[in-house]
Amino acid sequence: MLNQKLTVKTAQSLAMTKQMQQSLKILQMNTIELREFIDTQILENPFIDFPEGAGLGAKENLEEHRYESVQTKENDGNFREDYISRIVDNQITLKQHLIDQIFITIHDNKEKLIAVRFTDSLDDNGYLTENISEIAKALKCETAKAEAVLNKLYKLDPIGAYARNLQECLSLQLKEKGIYDEVFANILANLEGIAKGEINKLIKVFKITLEEFKIRMASIKKLDPKPGRNFFTHITQTLIPDAFIFFDTHANLVVKLNNEHLPSINLNSNLYKDTLENLKTKDDISFCKHRFHDAMFIARALEQRANTIFQVTSAIAEEQYEFFEKGINYLKPMTLADIAKKTNLHESTISRISNKTIATVIGTFEIKYFFTSKIKSNFAENIYSSSAIKNKIKELIEEEQANEVLADDKISAILQSRGIDISRRTVTKYREAMNIPSSHQRKRLKAAAS
Repeated sequence: MLNQKLTVKTAQSLAMTKQMQQSLKILQMNTIELREFIDTQILENPFIDFPEGAGLGAKENLEEHRYESVQTKENDGNFREDYISRIVDNQITLKQHLIDQIFITIHDNKEKLIAVRFTDSLDDNGYLTENISEIAKALKCETAKAEAVLNKLYKLDPIGAYARNLQECLSLQLKEKGIYDEVFANILANLEGIAKGEINKLIKVFKITLEEFKIRMASIKKLDPKPGRNFFTHITQTLIPDAFIFFDTHANLVVKLNNEHLPSINLNSNLYKDTLENLKTKDDISFCKHRFHDAMFIARALEQRANTIFQVTSAIAEEQYEFFEKGINYLKPMTLADIAKKTNLHESTISRISNKTIATVIGTFEIKYFFTSKIKSNFAENIYSSSAIKNKIKELIEEEQANEVLADDKISAILQSRGIDISRRTVTKYREAMNIPSSHQRKRLKAAAS
């Protein structure tokens, strides 16, 4: 008898563990993944149907939330070598590749959001589609501030991204190689004339020989005029926001779930009752009940997902009211713990929806963009690519002074202080992969050059 009770308890415990795991997976899924999951469930479970006017998943009382001001709220409780293979295997987009690096290289949260806004403006080839003044105006920040952030973005991989035209794209790549000079500047400024065959005329203006011109052109032809073309593009085209934050006509901040695209299901209770009445054996009855309970669990998990996204988005809207009203200079430092306290949700729950997107009056952002660097320790494995970490190591070494060359353990300590869990051994491996000399060798080279 005791063994039988233990067996039942063990089975129930395993079932709960399986359901909890499934609930967490549902919470983390994006809209497209969730739609595919529901399609599969509908095929496998006869008691699950799409609702009429599919997409109306959240309850009416979850639909909208208003804020009269920051104080008022309602009580509703959301380098290249090893990376190319990851691009092919996991369909990494250009924008995600760049955002990975932004989280490493930019630590100021205001600058981070400006950087994300610039990244959102890129076309498939990596070129900016908006000018700096337009982006600065949208974010309500100084143009000089936006330009300063853009200059940091120019250093990200692939070099040439964020350029406004072909000339700037190629010049960025030449600067990165350390060979950009006045002659290259003149050649890039006259590419149209070169294409027309006006070479003899132009080399006289450039004051170079034909042989030097050919050498220069050979270097230019090795550059990539479309730095974004090695990345997948179709994923970004199907990105659907999970929620919206906007102002109504009375200047109240409104949060709404994207109900039109929010996956949901209906339970076919009538079919369940009819089926249950016609079953004879205990096994068939048990199987039928289990399938209906599975359907109910999925319905609850979907509702919980919608509720969590709404709660977190609402808390962000309340916390960052002045940011949405006045712009980037009014962005408040905010952590997972801050939102957890406001929503009574666990930090781990909030972190699981951090990849959900919010379309706002300023731009479209993933939830994680609103958190300060403290989020990094929770997301290190997910958002830090090896190429981004290599880029940060390279940047630290490039910025070191002759009298203060950074050893690998020092680089490891700096990165760990920024929430990046990396050992000295890994720093050494990445540094050697980039063919960067050791600290002792760099110290000798700097001494010889001085």
